[in-house]
Amino acid sequence: ATCGAITISERASLSMAPHSGVGGRAPIGSQTDFVASVSYVRGKTSVLSYWVVATGLELDAGVRHAVTDKFELNGGLGLSVMGSDRVQTTSISLGARYKLASKVSLGLGYTAATNSSADSSAVNASVRFEF
Repeated sequence: ATCGAITISERASLSMAPHSGVGGRAPIGSQTDFVASVSYVRGKTSVLSYWVVATGLELDAGVRHAVTDKFELNGGLGLSVMGSDRVQTTSISLGARYKLASKVSLGLGYTAATNSSADSSAVNASVRFEF
């Protein structure tokens, strides 16, 4: 699950509820993987004191590199399509992840996003469970 808050401007904001998805990886080096995921996203938007809830899909692709056995760095690009208007948002993200156990890790990241009406940025924290 990943949670984050995005401030677009003084008059508009978007908060992302926890979202879920599936993904996979393919090795491209001894300590580097190509990663991709698709997620279902639910967002709540406030514009001029009106709240709108929108749902959609998010596609992400990037690379992650294991610096040590417990610490990795990652970066990627994303595309989300939200709401009945199918608003498309593109994003770029950078992050780090620390393994607590062989199948559980904590992450911290930064994402910058843009669509036709606004630019935004967010700091997020996550927990990853591997199967």
